[in-house]
Amino acid sequence: MQRYSCLPNIEAANRALWMYMFGLSIFFALSCYCGLLVYATYHDCDPISTQVVTAKDQVFPLLVTRVFQGIDGLPGIFIAGVFSSSLRYIQLQFTYQHVTLGLVAF
Repeated sequence: MQRYSCLPNIEAANRALWMYMFGLSIFFALSCYCGLLVYATYHDCDPISTQVVTAKDQVFPLLVTRVFQGIDGLPGIFIAGVFSSSLRYIQLQFTYQHVTLGLVAF
């Protein structure tokens, strides 16, 4: 929303919205593909019931660390990327909230 409100005209906002929707659809497609990969890998052995992981949100990082365990540093880069993207999203939400409330955010 922050990116749309700072654009000069409605045509630019519409173009930005279409680009966002395209990126979001790619994100959803990749998320579904990752879910299918997890299902195909662990269809006969549930890592939650075998107590390898304790929650559902730990299954995909487990798959990444097991698949890329032979490549030094790649699982760590994946985990760092996930954390940094989530922190960036939270920071953007707080910034936009401060702007809409009339406060100055630095």
